[in-house]
Amino acid sequence: MLKNIVLILFSSLLLFSCSNSKKISERVENYQENSLVIDAVTLYANGKTNEAENLFQNILAQDKDNATAMYYLSNIYMEKQDYDKAVDFGSKAIAIEENNLWFKIQLCEIYMAMQDYDNAAIMLEKIVKQEPQVIEYWQQLVLIYHVKQDIKGELSVLDRMEERFGITETTSLQKFQLYREQKNNKKAEQEIVKLSEAFPTQSKYLSILAEMKMKEKDYDKAFYYYNKVREINPEDENLNVTFANYYMVKQQEDSTFYYLNKAVAQKTLDSQSKIRIIYSVYGKNVDTDSLTFERFFSLLQTMETSGDTSDCTLYALLNTGYMRKGDFANAYICGRKSIEKGCNDYALFQNTLFAMGDFATPDEVIYMAQKAIDIYPEQPLPYLFKGINQEIKKEYSESINTLQTGVGVVGNDKTILEDLYMNIANSYYMLDNKEEAYKYYEKVLQINPNNISVLNNYAYYLSLDNKDLDKALEMAKKVISFEPEEITYIDTLAWILYMKGDYKQAKQVMDSIKLPKDEWDETYKEHYNQIIQKIK
Repeated sequence: MLKNIVLILFSSLLLFSCSNSKKISERVENYQENSLVIDAVTLYANGKTNEAENLFQNILAQDKDNATAMYYLSNIYMEKQDYDKAVDFGSKAIAIEENNLWFKIQLCEIYMAMQDYDNAAIMLEKIVKQEPQVIEYWQQLVLIYHVKQDIKGELSVLDRMEERFGITETTSLQKFQLYREQKNNKKAEQEIVKLSEAFPTQSKYLSILAEMKMKEKDYDKAFYYYNKVREINPEDENLNVTFANYYMVKQQEDSTFYYLNKAVAQKTLDSQSKIRIIYSVYGKNVDTDSLTFERFFSLLQTMETSGDTSDCTLYALLNTGYMRKGDFANAYICGRKSIEKGCNDYALFQNTLFAMGDFATPDEVIYMAQKAIDIYPEQPLPYLFKGINQEIKKEYSESINTLQTGVGVVGNDKTILEDLYMNIANSYYMLDNKEEAYKYYEKVLQINPNNISVLNNYAYYLSLDNKDLDKALEMAKKVISFEPEEITYIDTLAWILYMKGDYKQAKQVMDSIKLPKDEWDETYKEHYNQIIQKIK
C-alpha cells in the first residue's frame, strides 16, 4: 500500500539556535580581550537588552569593524522585529568574518523570520558549502525551497544530498513525491526502484510500485510487483487485500472473493478495516444482488469465526444478514450481542425485536423494548412489543399504559396504530372492560376494515355477550370470505349462527371443517355438541 509520504520531518523553520547568547558567546573568538564586549554580552545575557544595545553601539563607535558587536546588535534588532537593521548588522558582521558559521546561521534565521526565503536559501547554500557534513543544514535548505515552491531547487538539493550521504528512504521518498506532483511518473518510479534495489529486503517499496502501476492501469506490471512482494515477505499483512483489489479491478470475482476471505481471516487486520474493505467491494450491490449478498454475508461470518468478536458493528451487520435470510434465531443472538457491545442504532433494535419471536421470553422482549424506549422514546414500535409481552404475562393494566404511550408518539403510521389499538382492546377485554374493548376494536376497523383477527375476535365476543348478533354475523362472514378453511373462523361463524337460533346452518358450517373431529380443539367439540343437541 502506498503510504502518505511526509515530505519534510521538521516542526519549525527556526531550527537554529544562534539566538542563544550563551552558546554564541562560547563560539565568538577573542571577544574576551575587550572588556567592553564582555560587559555588553553580560548585559545581554541577563536580559538588559537596551543597555546592551547602547554599549554595543559605543563599541562600534570605537571599533567600527567589531564583528562581535555587529552580531549581537543584529540579534537584538531581530528580537525587536526591526529586521532592516538586523539584516544590515548581520551582513556587515559576515563581511568582516566571512567564515563565521554562526553569523551566517543568524542571518539566515533573520531572513526566515522575515519570510524572505530567497535570501534565506542563498545564505543556507553558503552554509552547506561551508559545512557539507551536517545533514540538518541540507534538510533546512530542502524545506526552504519547498516553502518557496521551487521544485527545481528542491530536487537539486535532494540530488546533492544523495551524492553526499548516499541513498536514503527520506531523500528518495521526497523526490518521489515531487516527481508525482509534476506528474513525472517515470522519474517517480525510478526513485522507488532505486530504493528497492538499495534495500532489497524491504517489500514496502515494491508495494508502492505495484500501486503506481494499478493507477496507471498497467496491471501486468502491478501483478509482477505484487508477486515480488509475496516472494520477499509472504506474511505481509496487506498482501491479501492488494491481491483482492487487483482481481477486483480485473473483474475476476471468484479470485477477488478468495483473497478477501483470506484477508478478513487475518488476525493482524483490525475489524473496522475489514468491514471497510468488504463494503468497498460489495457495498454497492449488497442490497440488490443475491450473489453479492451471499459473499458479503459469508465474509462477515468468516470475521466472526476468525475471532473478531468484540466489534458491535460486525454483529449489527450479521443481524441484518440473518434477518434477510429468515434465520431469526441467529438474528436475535447477533442483535443482542451487538447491543450489548455498544451499538444502539434504532434499526438494530427494530430488527432484534422482530427477530426475538419464539426465541425469547416475554421478560427478555420487555427488557429489549425498554432499552430501545430509553434511547428512542419517540419511536412507537418498542412500546408495541413491550405492551404485547406485558399482555402475554397477563399484566393487562401495565400493557394498556405502555400501548397508550405508544399511541401518543405513533404519528401517522397507521399500521402500528392499528396494532396498538388491537392490543389495547384485547387487554381491556381481559380486564372485563368490554365497553372499552369494543371501542378500540372499532378504532382498528376504522383504520383497516379487513383486519381479520379483530373481525373474528370482535364478532366472537359479541356472540358470547349475545349482543349485536347481526353485526357479529356480518363480520364473521367477512372473515370466512378471506380464510374459508381456517377452523377458528369457521367455529366463530357457526357459534354466531347458533346464538341466533339458526342451528341447521350452524351445523352445516361446522360440518365444512376438513379436519377430523377427533383432532378438534375441545372448544370446537363443545360448540358442535351444543349445536347437535338443539337440532335433536
